[in-house]
Amino acid sequence: MTINDRVKQLRTELIKERNDGKKMTLEEFGARLSIGNTAVSKIEHGENAVTDRTVAAICTEFGVREEWLRYGEGEPFRKVSEDYKLAEWLGEVMSEDESDIQRRLLKVLSGLSPAQWDLIADIADRLAEELKKGEE
Repeated sequence: MTINDRVKQLRTELIKERNDGKKMTLEEFGARLSIGNTAVSKIEHGENAVTDRTVAAICTEFGVREEWLRYGEGEPFRKVSEDYKLAEWLGEVMSEDESDIQRRLLKVLSGLSPAQWDLIADIADRLAEELKKGEE
């Protein structure tokens, strides 16, 4: 399998990011990499080489391991820590409009005192207990 084949495999397996269960289109994939759908098609069909810039963009944008993309070695995706995922999400939320509910909630939470955090922890524990009882 060539690097071009792996690019196509990657794109067609990126259905997890879509709610409709369909594979990612050439247009969507290209837009995420700042290249056109024709360029993506030519890469997938082996008509164009995969440039170092495109490799770097694919690895960064989709969490792909460069060793897998270039040589087919190992697993396709990097293992991402929960802390990294959280930091990535926080960055996305903070780039939203000031009126976005997630951003507003984070701003409120950031100003809580230790006692208020303890209260929230107690409420969360109680809620978890009630949900657990409901499952039994």
